[in-house]
Amino acid sequence: MCRKANRISRENQSPIEDNRFKQPKKTRSETETAAALAFLLLVGVGIGDYFLSGLTGFAFDTVLSFGAAALLYLVTEELLVEAHETPETPLTTAMFFVGFVLLLLVEMLA
Repeated sequence: MCRKANRISRENQSPIEDNRFKQPKKTRSETETAAALAFLLLVGVGIGDYFLSGLTGFAFDTVLSFGAAALLYLVTEELLVEAHETPETPLTTAMFFVGFVLLLLVEMLA
């Protein structure tokens, strides 16, 4: 009886009124947080451009390599869920970086 009543009530509802299609309303704090993060990103870009615009050669390569290493660490250790399924050791992290550097060197030489 209950299934029949649910089916009848769903048939009478339009898809717009159905709760399955409603988008959750964003609160003001979520919007403010997104705007603040976007603003901080622009501030960081401005600061980086101001201080790093004159770099050339080895210093520029050093800054870029540090940024690439930081992003690699973030991806391998924090974002990949599979990275935490097995016990992590410094050796596995080091081997990942060694493999990445070797692949990078092979690509540069080819």
